[in-house]
Amino acid sequence: MQIRTLREDELDDWFFFLTRAFRNKQNPPTKSYFERHYFSDPWRDCRGIFVAVEDGELIGSVRNFTRKIYCCSHEVRTCGIGEVATHENFRRKGIASLLLEKSISYMLDNQFALSILHTGNASKLYEGLGWKPVTRQFFTRRIPSDLYAPRDSTLEVSTCGSEIFEENSLDRLMSVYSKSSIKYDGPIVRDNKEYWKKWIDNETGKVSWNEELRTPRKFSVYLGGTLAGFVVLQFGNESVRIREWSFFSDQLSDEFDIVDLVLSQICKYYGERELIFTFPAPISVFKQHDIVSYDNTTMYKMISPELVPKNFANMLESDCTEEIRSQRHVFWDTDRF
Repeated sequence: MQIRTLREDELDDWFFFLTRAFRNKQNPPTKSYFERHYFSDPWRDCRGIFVAVEDGELIGSVRNFTRKIYCCSHEVRTCGIGEVATHENFRRKGIASLLLEKSISYMLDNQFALSILHTGNASKLYEGLGWKPVTRQFFTRRIPSDLYAPRDSTLEVSTCGSEIFEENSLDRLMSVYSKSSIKYDGPIVRDNKEYWKKWIDNETGKVSWNEELRTPRKFSVYLGGTLAGFVVLQFGNESVRIREWSFFSDQLSDEFDIVDLVLSQICKYYGERELIFTFPAPISVFKQHDIVSYDNTTMYKMISPELVPKNFANMLESDCTEEIRSQRHVFWDTDRF
């Protein structure tokens, strides 16, 4: 067996390999999903994709995504781990561990500060190689359509399409996003317009999901005629989930929660008396909730500790409670790899 870098002329074979490897998932991704995640990524690089090869056949894969994240109000160079897969006939032979160890060497050589990944059942594999879970906290609230209705007639919430990523809106959108997301630990830094025009556009509804109802929907929020917010929702069986939230304005009173205000306007848009929403707890000023839940599927590994903000490094190394760990940590699902 050989562990090596994927060649560009093998990309199509790699897309097929990933499609086969993940075909037994509940909602298996299609070949076009993997093609989209590769070609929509402005930082794509085959040199960051490692494969295991046996007799000329791909039997294992790991991809390293070049990113930056906001962390303690700093931009931190981060390597995302994704598309970890092993051929069904070669599982439980340590191939994934070998590929991940190759990735760790790649990160050290390329001066990444952190590594981030999102996992489900494979958390023990990653923990064994030094990744640690960071808790994300979510609130679920029932929001009526008439909440705060008389308070601010200058707030406008409406669905939007790809036009939000055109040049006349994109600079403002990028500014709103960065000023909002820098307040948290974990959001991807989006300082590349091509990333917005391709990846973000596709992942916020341009490309339909297998279940049409669950295809994300994006909303723009205007205050006094100026773009002040960007929201991405996903409708589920039990609640409407906020996949992404940006809002920046110093014109609103602290008397009420802007999250509740915007969501009540979305209820009104759909003609619903009320809707149940689930969203990252840190975005909400008011801490009331009907349900609180935690997600531990986001994991970090320090690659170059000297490049990691001290507060964040201390949080990763300490035995904090879930409540403390989750106070600032969010990750917008739009960026998920």
